[in-house]
Amino acid sequence: MPPFVRLSTRQRVCVYAREKGTTPPSRVSDVASEIGPTSPISGRVSVTLQFGEHQLAIFIEARPVNALLTPATVLLLPIALTFCIRWAVRQNQEGRQKTVWATYRSFGRFILAITVTGWWVIWDMHGRSGLDSIIIARWPGAVNTSAAETLLFWVPPILSLGIFLLLCYTFDQHIFRLKWTITNAFRQAWWRLVSFVIPLLLVASGFDTILDRKIRGIAWLLAAGVVSKVGTGFLRRAQGMKFNKLKSGELRNRALSMASRMGVTLDRRMSEF
Repeated sequence: MPPFVRLSTRQRVCVYAREKGTTPPSRVSDVASEIGPTSPISGRVSVTLQFGEHQLAIFIEARPVNALLTPATVLLLPIALTFCIRWAVRQNQEGRQKTVWATYRSFGRFILAITVTGWWVIWDMHGRSGLDSIIIARWPGAVNTSAAETLLFWVPPILSLGIFLLLCYTFDQHIFRLKWTITNAFRQAWWRLVSFVIPLLLVASGFDTILDRKIRGIAWLLAAGVVSKVGTGFLRRAQGMKFNKLKSGELRNRALSMASRMGVTLDRRMSEF
């Protein structure tokens, strides 16, 4: 045989077996048994088998990573986008910075809604089973599957969008030079979550439950409306908005006069900041 021809491990085992006058093995397990510890190719076969096991382990570990990639991308995208817009704002002239940032902030509710919707779609398609399998594989018997499923549905979007809102309010403070403290930013971020994000998750849970033919899904939908109403009230307080009923005063008279000329019925309450 020419010296430049390279043989596979199995071919080398067959040649070695024929030289010993034995029958070549037909399976990999037979190869391992045929090769003794003193065989000149035993080390190479051992390395090859170990490398194959290592490749299999990498493949098994890569499956959970792939299952987490899509939901992680959806949840981290608002945060990454906020940092990108913040960088773009700083590249503009000072007079344009407020305009660019205010334009981006006007899409805040849309970003929240589209993120929750994307999370819900991913969860219903394959996220639930994929994330559950990861937990069961890594912590078998450590957690209850239903409890883990509930936590996985609620905690990641609330945590991700909470960070997104906190970043937005913090950047608002610096760009618009607002006299807020970090506590004010936390309060507004939290009550925005309560008034908008959590109700959307309640609606998603309600529809999932209704589609599973469970009547308690209606209760989830009603709870979403109540939570949104309460959260909106506390959000206004966190923003410094307080409604007082004005019985007299120039502001009241001018507002009522303007409303009368426009043919609009005005609720006799004025906001005081």
